[in-house]
Amino acid sequence: GPGYIRRLRDTDSDGVFDTFTEFASSRSGAFGMAWIDGALFAVADDSVAVYRDRDGNQLADGLPERLFSIQTGETGANGIRKGPDGYVYLIGGADAQWERMDPSGHAIPPEQRNQGAVVRFRPDGSDLSVYMSGLHGPYDFDFGALGEVLYFEPDHRATLHAPWNPGARLIAGRPFAEHGARPSDSTGAFPRHDQALGGADAIKILGRANPLAPTVYRAQRLPTYFQNGVFALDWTFGRLLFYPIERRPGGRHRASQANLLFEPVEGTGSTPCDLEIAPDGSLLIATGGRGTMGALLKLDISEETADVPTPKSELEAVLAAPAPQSAWSQEAQRELLSLLGKERLLEAAFRLDLPIQQRQRAIEILVESFNGLPNAALQELARDENAALRATVAWAW
Repeated sequence: GPGYIRRLRDTDSDGVFDTFTEFASSRSGAFGMAWIDGALFAVADDSVAVYRDRDGNQLADGLPERLFSIQTGETGANGIRKGPDGYVYLIGGADAQWERMDPSGHAIPPEQRNQGAVVRFRPDGSDLSVYMSGLHGPYDFDFGALGEVLYFEPDHRATLHAPWNPGARLIAGRPFAEHGARPSDSTGAFPRHDQALGGADAIKILGRANPLAPTVYRAQRLPTYFQNGVFALDWTFGRLLFYPIERRPGGRHRASQANLLFEPVEGTGSTPCDLEIAPDGSLLIATGGRGTMGALLKLDISEETADVPTPKSELEAVLAAPAPQSAWSQEAQRELLSLLGKERLLEAAFRLDLPIQQRQRAIEILVESFNGLPNAALQELARDENAALRATVAWAW
């Protein structure tokens, strides 16, 4: 919140956070946060800031390291996550002022600076590059089961009641592609229709909405129906939605009709603004924003659990780990990865008896933690009959 970044604690393990530690101060509060490699990366105070706690006392060690200057906010820079390749990914809208992040213009070309974009960089701030450009006003994103970037574009406010308004959209981003938004002096980046040349792949048209916090469910608490689908919050109408995703390797994805999981009853309000998967697989939902009351909710939407077998080996525990990019999940995998080593993971990428998603995850781990795959292995895997695996190999090359 404004003025602080807090660490919440459940001291009696009853499922309710009952105390907090003020981890750090922040003038604006954080518009996006991610715990990456033992440090808190925060999009706050018009910067990408890194807070460290080297002595483990639950407090940040003084002032943060500011990797980049950037305009933060709803239509500026906001969501930040660690990608499956070990890079840090940052998303922002047309008001992010990307030139502040890259004054030289070498990494972010001038023609892309007044558009929304996804950029990526290494955790030390090096190797900055544009991953996607031509976005309109996204707020946060997540990585799908095939490694794709999923994000929402809101309805275009300046043309809200016009027949050509595209409505809010759920989009599967295209790496290193221009996504079709064009800048306008009065309204920010204007979204072109998704079928236009260079336009984004809108896998679901949502109509009027202000969707936030797309979250791909890859955990074991909820039924199988929810696996790899997308949860979303609608701040405007106070709703929690879920979209099952039909993934088509080599083609367009499609989302089924939205499932409405909750909305405010008459006479009450709800302003959900962020969503994360808890270590037990339930959903943590933050509410607040624009002067409304903040809260943190924990939601279990079903007593039925997913039919997911217990891992039979250390390898399966790593390759089928829930929420694999979450800090709590990566911490749980750390010791197992050191035991398995690179060779067993490389072998797993070739094993035809493993599910495709586990073979893909083996490739992702090799890229993130073991400096990638040998060229000979990439060339052989590129001939695999499964299109989804070939797409992951192309990404890893």
